[in-house]
Amino acid sequence: MDEDIPVIYGIDFQARCLVSQAAESDAVRFLIGTQSLKHENQIQLIDFDEESNAISRTVYAHPSGEVWNLSSCPFDARLFATCFNEVENSKVISKASLWQFPDKTAGAPAGDDSHNPATVPPLGKIVDFKDDDPTDTVGVVWESTASQKDVVTLKSNGIVLWDLVEGNSTVAKMKSCIPVEGKGHNRVLSGRWSPHHSNSVIGICTETSIRGIDFRTGKYVP
Repeated sequence: MDEDIPVIYGIDFQARCLVSQAAESDAVRFLIGTQSLKHENQIQLIDFDEESNAISRTVYAHPSGEVWNLSSCPFDARLFATCFNEVENSKVISKASLWQFPDKTAGAPAGDDSHNPATVPPLGKIVDFKDDDPTDTVGVVWESTASQKDVVTLKSNGIVLWDLVEGNSTVAKMKSCIPVEGKGHNRVLSGRWSPHHSNSVIGICTETSIRGIDFRTGKYVP
């Protein structure tokens, strides 16, 4: 009986983020975000050929620093979001931005020198998710279809709902901001849209609980 041969891919830098390219239906692709203090950080687009068991990659420069969270758009394979750290007023703050891959013709070929900035093409920053709350942004959750283009940023103390308004340039318009209430350890860790409530309810996981929030009322789901 034939056995599957394991495939190993080595990453040049430390990394803690790996997600599938959710909107890609014709190929098996993954995104990796790196964390390096000495080199410019990267988004690596990994292409796995199931027939030949071969892996190829395209490396893109991530100028905003270490990637702490990655989220792939479910309806457009070109789009993804990252969470990263920036220093403001001597404090380290985690932020989030929406990015777009450049045209394939602008990509670096497989086997490029990822340590050489001249060979690493830049990503296109679409928009920053900015609000008045300086609390850390720990994740980005996409609404599952392209009809509404709603995106939720997970803050350590709550969630923010955004509408991506397209025009000459894409603008992230804040629709609502809902804090996480309660005593004790309520730091938000992750979240997912509910598939059963017409994309109006999101479930979030904190350090001590799992909760549902209804954006139509701004209240917790019993």
